[in-house]
Amino acid sequence: MYMKIIGGILIIVSAYIMGVYYAQREKLKIDDLEEIKKGLSIVKDEIMFLSMPLGDAFSQASEKVTGGAALVFSRIGQGIKANPDAAIADVIDKTLDESISETFLKKEDAVDLVSLGKTMGDMDSDHQRAGIDMTVSDIDGKIGILKKKSEKNEKMYRSIFVLGGILIAVVLI
Repeated sequence: MYMKIIGGILIIVSAYIMGVYYAQREKLKIDDLEEIKKGLSIVKDEIMFLSMPLGDAFSQASEKVTGGAALVFSRIGQGIKANPDAAIADVIDKTLDESISETFLKKEDAVDLVSLGKTMGDMDSDHQRAGIDMTVSDIDGKIGILKKKSEKNEKMYRSIFVLGGILIAVVLI
C-alpha cells in the first residue's frame, strides 16, 4: 500500500516538474530574444561609431551577449568573414538553420534576423542602422507578446501537468 502511495506522489511531483519546465522554456525564449536585441544594438554601435565591417561587428557582439545568442552572432560573423562575396541574408539564414536548435527560439522567431539580412546587404551604414532599428522594434513587439503569453501559460502548464499526474496516479493506484 505504501509503495502505491509513494509511486503516486512521485508521478505527481514529476508531472509538476515537467509543467515548470515547459513554463520556464517560454521565459528562456524571451531571454534569448532579449540577448539578440542587445547584440543587434552592439552591432549597430560598432557600425556607427567604429565603422567596423559587418563580420567583425557581429563577432564583437558575440563576445558581449550570452547564451544561444552569442553562438548565433559568432557564427554569423564567421560566415560573413569566410564568404565576403555571399549575400548577408544567405549567411544569416544558413547560420540560423544550423544554430537555432541550440537556442530556445523556433525558426519563426528568427524571421526578423533573416529579414534584417535581406535589408543589410549592400547598403550603406545609415541604411544598415535603420534596418537594425526596425528589427529591434519588431523584436520588442514580439517580446511583449511573449511576456503576456508566458504569464498566462505558466499557470496553465503547471495545472495541466499536475492534474495529468493526479489522473495517472489515480488510474494506477
